[in-house]
Amino acid sequence: MAKPGIAYGYGNNIDKAIDCLEKAIQLKPTATAYFNLAVAKKEKGDLPEAIKYLKLFLENSAGQNEERIASARAELAHLEKTLRR
Repeated sequence: MAKPGIAYGYGNNIDKAIDCLEKAIQLKPTATAYFNLAVAKKEKGDLPEAIKYLKLFLENSAGQNEERIASARAELAHLEKTLRR
């Protein structure tokens, strides 16, 4: 389910991407699914949910690419700052 969700995201079908990624997380939560759902939620403008899933990604990021982790931390800080405005 995560791979179709990612594909829908690349195809700009964000609603379908979110649906697939949420189902994937229900079946088998993974850091990658959390990260991609955060990206999709941000694209939809749902910043609180994007923050939630970035935090879940970071909590479950063992074994993930260090560059992706750093990117997620930076994006999380940016989104939290945006919401405080």
